[in-house]
Amino acid sequence: MAKGKNGNNEGSIRKRKIVEGETKTKNGKRVIPMTDTMFANLIQHRSRQTFEKLRAGRGYEDNGYVFANEIGCPIEPSYLRDVYERILKTAGVPHYKFHTIRHTFATRAIENNMPVKVVSQILGHSSVQLTMDLYCHPSVSAKRNVLEKMENL
Repeated sequence: MAKGKNGNNEGSIRKRKIVEGETKTKNGKRVIPMTDTMFANLIQHRSRQTFEKLRAGRGYEDNGYVFANEIGCPIEPSYLRDVYERILKTAGVPHYKFHTIRHTFATRAIENNMPVKVVSQILGHSSVQLTMDLYCHPSVSAKRNVLEKMENL
């Protein structure tokens, strides 16, 4: 949102700019393998995208994006946030920030004995310690599990 000299929002119109370029860190550029299901979903998505290109005709601007709007332009982050919030509401799930999905992924992967180094690399972190400090939030049931195991020793 555009900010005035005093830091206040200027009007109610949101001014957003999509920035393309290098990642923040060298770890931001990484290979993340896909499962067969992910690959099948991307193939299906490409079919829908091809249909949208044909429907838009010359109005479609092919910028090579995997995820684009109906005329080939980048999808606004606010649109994705709105869709996410509608999904949460429809599912009757309490509101969580979109970034929470990343925290949940890391936490659940580690709780399910996935190698922390692998999880850290998928997240693009420079160290395993960063992953553990920022993204691993043991659930109450995971803590209870540990205590029950200790009780049984």
